[in-house]
Amino acid sequence: MRQWQDANIDAVKADWADVLDGVSGEAIGYALRYLPEAPPNAIKFRDQCRRMPAPAAIALPPPEVKPDPERLAAALAGLKREPAGGSPAQECADRIMFLVGDRGRMSSAQRHQMVAMWGMLTDDQRARAARFVAKESVKTLGWALTA
Repeated sequence: MRQWQDANIDAVKADWADVLDGVSGEAIGYALRYLPEAPPNAIKFRDQCRRMPAPAAIALPPPEVKPDPERLAAALAGLKREPAGGSPAQECADRIMFLVGDRGRMSSAQRHQMVAMWGMLTDDQRARAARFVAKESVKTLGWALTA
């Protein structure tokens, strides 16, 4: 109270109540346990309350149902793919064409990637990609659109 010797005690209490509005009782208890040497003002005390660590989250128990081995094997088999045997650029082109096949159109980023890989693609890959890639973009790199 030395800070507010001439202040109305009710006004000081109202100020602290306003500043600490919404602070939990646990946070106030934490701040009281870790008070600094000098008495804090309301703002510093609220800041100390906010330093309270978050309570530990309660972990969920592990599932009691074991996965069906047949369904698990089928799902994992769908994730495996055999390497195509080509270069990384050819595998990338195959993946892009796979995605394009679903949509029927190629994004700008996919077109730019295909043009950048054009010289590393097989004749078949170039033929499939030719309908999506502009001739001008391939010609600027010095390559023909089709092999």
